[in-house]
Amino acid sequence: MRKCFLFLMVAAALIGFPSSVSAQEEIAIESVNVQFWPEFDKAEMLVINSIMLSENTKLPVRFNVRIPADSALHTVAVGNSSESVSDQDVEKTMEKDGDWLVVSINATGPAIRLEYYDTGLKKDGDQRSYSYRWLSDYGAANFGVLLQKPFDAEQFKTSLSSQDDGVHADGLQYYFSNIGAVPAGEVLTFDLSYQKPTDTLSA
Repeated sequence: MRKCFLFLMVAAALIGFPSSVSAQEEIAIESVNVQFWPEFDKAEMLVINSIMLSENTKLPVRFNVRIPADSALHTVAVGNSSESVSDQDVEKTMEKDGDWLVVSINATGPAIRLEYYDTGLKKDGDQRSYSYRWLSDYGAANFGVLLQKPFDAEQFKTSLSSQDDGVHADGLQYYFSNIGAVPAGEVLTFDLSYQKPTDTLSA
């Protein structure tokens, strides 16, 4: 009788775990590609996140993205592919959590695009510097970074191991870095710096 009672207690405890835990386990990121466009159309850092959820993620699902608390959210779009995302009728909420602003998105499709302006781009005379942090509740199988060299910029440097991605159709130079897998809860950081003798925006 005692063994039966203990079994029922253990079963009840397991069933009583918060549903959010199982929900997080069901969400996995196939890829994250983040583009950084410093001083593009504003004297800030435009950050463009292109996220693809894994095919095993059950949709629709509530998906959270952390961005710096003092940044300005620009666009949230969802779709079946990165080419077909739309910002129409996207349900989202925002809540501050310490240094972060948590954007909670109702993902009806596996492709998510989130853009924001980060005020963390520092200016000291001609010198520019920027530090980036990524933290997520979900693991990403692959994380890639694309860096845009601003108009009139010199001595463009990053702490990432990057490679020349050539001059794109906009006439600007780009650099690419393939970071690889980033586990859930692990903070990814890197630094960027360059010199720019003018305040002319790339756009």
